[in-house]
Amino acid sequence: FDDAAAGTGRDPPHRPGGDRSARGARPRARQWTRAELTGGHPPGVARVCGKPPSSRRDPGRDGGDPPRRGRAGEFFPEPLPPPCEVTAMPTVVASSGTPPHYTPPRLDGGRSGTFWFNLERPTAGTGWDLEVVAFHEGVPGHHLQLSRIQMLDDLPPMQRQRSLAVFSEGWGLYAEQLAEEMDLYSGTEGLIGAVTASLHRAARLVVDTGLHQMGWSREQARQFLVDHVPMPEAFLASEIDRYIVMPGQALSYLIGKRELLGLRDEAIGRLGPSFTVPGFHAAVLDSGSLPMPVLAGKIRRWSGSG
Repeated sequence: FDDAAAGTGRDPPHRPGGDRSARGARPRARQWTRAELTGGHPPGVARVCGKPPSSRRDPGRDGGDPPRRGRAGEFFPEPLPPPCEVTAMPTVVASSGTPPHYTPPRLDGGRSGTFWFNLERPTAGTGWDLEVVAFHEGVPGHHLQLSRIQMLDDLPPMQRQRSLAVFSEGWGLYAEQLAEEMDLYSGTEGLIGAVTASLHRAARLVVDTGLHQMGWSREQARQFLVDHVPMPEAFLASEIDRYIVMPGQALSYLIGKRELLGLRDEAIGRLGPSFTVPGFHAAVLDSGSLPMPVLAGKIRRWSGSG
């Protein structure tokens, strides 16, 4: 399973994925009621999959919004990275269905960190997840993570370039939640997108392990996603192909996030009033992309218990 679950010491992924899918129904129901997305099975799926949100925002605005940088010091230590560039993909790339993604800055400074946005297919859904994708790929997600380590001259070049899925994608999911803690989502519609994305990540823990460990058929996997994830069925079918040919890759996202949140809770418990969010984030990010057992040891030493 790639580097997804190696050495985390947390629960195996199949059961937590199912638990999170069930728990996710509660905030989903509250958010959908506020947006008048009742009806369908699961509730609101037909409306979320078939109707765009009422207000479309600039797709790249949330990934690098300059006015919000004023609050960044409450969550991240200096040096703060430069703003994230937001660039439309070339038409030939966009038309192939390439999803929005981030490319880090070059070490020689010849290219800025860039969030590549697909104007033809902005997200997997119909627009509800624009903000959560921008936060995952931009700020406080991959742009902050990867641009920051490029600014740390004391790291070996390989460590500034290396990327482990469980660390990087775990940080991307952690950033989606952090954006809510930072009050960056514009309102109910953005939060619906975040809940939808969260349900997707939880459900694929169940589906990936179901396919590769428990002998599920493709139809079982498809039906589970359709029952638990409010995204278009064509997209969910393509996701199953991804899980089949890349065993374990999709597990790394939520497993990495769970580990980061667990380490944060441990550090808060040990440090009490001395805990600072910027200090924790510096401890997580400033050695580059680390295997989870190595990161856990580092954070425990930082918090005085290792």
